[in-house]
Amino acid sequence: MRIECTQIIALPKRRTIDSSDIIGIAKWEGKSLCLIHYHRFSQVFALWLLRKTKNDALGWVRSHEINLGRMGLRKPCCMTFVVPSEVATTILLVFIIYDEAYNYSVNDGCYQIKNSNGEM
Repeated sequence: MRIECTQIIALPKRRTIDSSDIIGIAKWEGKSLCLIHYHRFSQVFALWLLRKTKNDALGWVRSHEINLGRMGLRKPCCMTFVVPSEVATTILLVFIIYDEAYNYSVNDGCYQIKNSNGEM
């Protein structure tokens, strides 16, 4: 028999979440959880990792912030899907805007676009 428990972990206090934002949770490097927050108004992804804080409680620690405007993606974003994906030693943030799929390398800051025709 195994005993398990559930713990409620508050969202990061540094972020305001609007009703149009996208929030997701995924595994990070196969061992921890990652909270993904896409703020539509500012077009910024914030990635938060679940870590032990100073007082040994679990909490969200900001790991990465990705600004789509700085990447040159200036059109209004209607995000429909976002997930981190591990490929070898690279972590990719995969997201879809309208009919184009994007992958952003968290490691080196590069991104690629693949449209509905399969073209890069």
